[in-house]
Amino acid sequence: MNPFRLISVAASRIAKVGRAQGDSVITTAQGDDDRDYDSEFWGTHGIMSRPAKTTRCLRFRLGSLSIVIAAYTYGVDPPANQGACKLYSTDADGAEKVAVVLDSDGKIYAANNEANFFTLYFDLLNVLDNFDTVGNSVAQVRGPATKAAIAANRANAQKLLKESL
Repeated sequence: MNPFRLISVAASRIAKVGRAQGDSVITTAQGDDDRDYDSEFWGTHGIMSRPAKTTRCLRFRLGSLSIVIAAYTYGVDPPANQGACKLYSTDADGAEKVAVVLDSDGKIYAANNEANFFTLYFDLLNVLDNFDTVGNSVAQVRGPATKAAIAANRANAQKLLKESL
């Protein structure tokens, strides 16, 4: 008997299983919800996720253990560039809600459907850069050091962040 099986997630929940030292993410495959045949969802160290209903998984069965060791959510676009890494979250139905792409050019892209971090950050820098003082100009002057600091911060952020993919 082949210990591997491709499954589609029907539901996921957080629960403590008998052998675990703490809570685990538990998946129920479509068609398995009435058979008490749930699987622990294992992933890479440092990344914890809970699969959506549209996630396809590779389930491994070893004795009494049933473990999901790989997952893929169709409908979430993979990163365009080779070598890039994408972290994302979805709603329960698998629609992407927010993504962070660590791109192969060394920059980071972070956004949801409403905004991206690049635009928010640089809009703030532009507001600071165009800050006008009110009142006595002798007492309220923005010195060259402030402008230089804003320009340096902008240049450093442009090395790290990207506006779009």
